[in-house]
Amino acid sequence: MRQKILDLLEEVRKIEKVSKEAADKSHYAANEASGGLGASYSAAGDAEHARNSANLSIQKSEQIKKLAEEIENSVSLEDPKVIKPACFILVEFADGNKKDLYLVENPVYIPGFNLISPNSLFGVSLLRKGVGNYFFYTSGGQVFEGKILEIK
Repeated sequence: MRQKILDLLEEVRKIEKVSKEAADKSHYAANEASGGLGASYSAAGDAEHARNSANLSIQKSEQIKKLAEEIENSVSLEDPKVIKPACFILVEFADGNKKDLYLVENPVYIPGFNLISPNSLFGVSLLRKGVGNYFFYTSGGQVFEGKILEIK
């Protein structure tokens, strides 16, 4: 059972619902704001701001929906033997700090979950590695290295 992935999916579904509601509300507000534009530059600016805000909300909602679909498609699979999207990874850095990570194709900010892309420097250093393997990558002139402790 991929409990860590199920936990992530549960949280993403909650956020997906809230995000969809926010996108719908901002889209409605943008339509309302553009209803009586002729009065002033200020009203036109308000309408433009409302449209931009609505577009951002809709994009975020679509990203979260993609993430939910990706995770849902991976839940029924067996625990992976090597790191690939979508999976949970526990790593230990050389300084002894441990970190829970989720490698996913469509990472977005989810409070309490560290989602990383397989295209990021860190993600590339982890791909196709198994438990007990070491990783390293360089970012901003710093070298990061550690060991993979768990994959789910």
